Amino acid sequence: MLIHKFVITRIVGGVIVVFLTLSVLFCVIHALPSDPTMVYISPRMSPEVKQDLIQRFALDKSLETQYIYYLKNFFQGDLGESFYFGENVWTILKDRTTPTVILLGCALLFAVFLDTLSNRKYAQKAVINHGAYLIPFTFLGLLVIFIFSFRMDLFPIGGWISQSAKSAPIADRIPDVLHHLVLPAGVLIIWLLIAYIPLVKTLSRGSVAEKKSLIPPGLTTLIMGSFLFYSLQTVMTIFSWPGYQGILTDASLNYDYALALGALLFGLIFCFVVTVCLEIFYGILTLISLRSPTASPS
Repeated sequence: MLIHKFVITRIVGGVIVVFLTLSVLFCVIHALPSDPTMVYISPRMSPEVKQDLIQRFALDKSLETQYIYYLKNFFQGDLGESFYFGENVWTILKDRTTPTVILLGCALLFAVFLDTLSNRKYAQKAVINHGAYLIPFTFLGLLVIFIFSFRMDLFPIGGWISQSAKSAPIADRIPDVLHHLVLPAGVLIIWLLIAYIPLVKTLSRGSVAEKKSLIPPGLTTLIMGSFLFYSLQTVMTIFSWPGYQGILTDASLNYDYALALGALLFGLIFCFVVTVCLEIFYGILTLISLRSPTASPS
């Protein structure tokens, strides 16, 4: 398979997965036994705000028209109003973008670097990988907090920045963020190394090496992206890290349907985009190794 063909296939598959995700969530909203408009409208809202939301999301129109408005508003960043915070959902999610990118970006870069540096064969890692799937990562996160935060008092229990550092210069904020980042990133790196990256490499290698892959590209993205979303949800909840997945838990507990829907959409799509990029990266490495007889597989 040519490199450009592999890249295009993965990107197209990722785009299809994004549209399928949007469509499935729209169908779920309208399949609920309660009134679908309750996702966007709270009884506590004023009549003016309710009418504005009805017009913005075409809630008084046909289902087809609502779907068109739903897609249009999503790509314009209009996801409704948060019931609990009283702000636009997109405004809340924008504030969560930086912590999400920092946590996953640092953990993923470090995990990929370690995986590339080790350059071990799959047969050598089979026992470790199978055993790693049995590790309860929720327990691992709590254990790390207990040892390094409670007992040794080396790192903060949760959050991503100290209250005193929020108004400090950026040169003082960076060390504080890195100090908060160590524990959640460490747990996430362990999970990425023993569960996520081997899965990405295996599926990417199979798609490249086989003329006709058993699993379509879009389906591999869906599987691995959902896998990544779950891991981020777990880590962010344990360490109170304010990312997309973290706010999803808060919104669900407060019955903030609009914010929960927005966080779920952006969290899933963010994970799908990251997965597609990683698939392309490892797919290109595999193609290069297949073309070079002397190169060892990554």
